[in-house]
Amino acid sequence: MTIGISLSYENYDNNQNHFSFGHGGYFSPQNYLIAAIPFTYKLRNDKYDIAVDASLGYQTYVNDEADFFPGHDDLNKLAQTLNQSGLLKRAKYEREDESGVGGSIKANLDYYLLDDLVLGGQIGYSTFGEYKEMSEMLYIKSVLGE
Repeated sequence: MTIGISLSYENYDNNQNHFSFGHGGYFSPQNYLIAAIPFTYKLRNDKYDIAVDASLGYQTYVNDEADFFPGHDDLNKLAQTLNQSGLLKRAKYEREDESGVGGSIKANLDYYLLDDLVLGGQIGYSTFGEYKEMSEMLYIKSVLGE
C-alpha cells in the first residue's frame, strides 16, 4: 500500500482545445494546476494480482479565448461578420476558467490461468467538474519465451 502527494503544473502558449480548422483538438490550458493525494493498494499471490489506484485532489485551469480558425485571418473575419449580423452566436471560443475537486479510481484483476497465460480486467472512473470518464477492459495476456 502506498499513499503520497502529487503536484503537477502545465502551461501552454496557446489554446488548442478545439476541433475546428487550425486547432489541435487536445487539452492545452494556459495554466493548469493539480494537487492530489494518490493511494495505491496491491495484493499478489500465486493465482491472482489485484491493484486499486485512487486519487482525490483539487484542480484549476484557464483556457484563453481563442479564434475559431487560428492562423486563418480571412475565416476569422468571416466569423466576426456572421456574428455581427446575428448568424453566429459568437465569433471566438470563450475563455474557460474552472476550479474544484476531482478524483479517479481504477481497479485491476489479473488471474493466472497458467504460468504464462493471464485473464484480466480493469475498470476505471474519473471526474472533474462536468468531465466524467468511465473505462472498462477485459484482456488475455500471454508471455512468449522466457
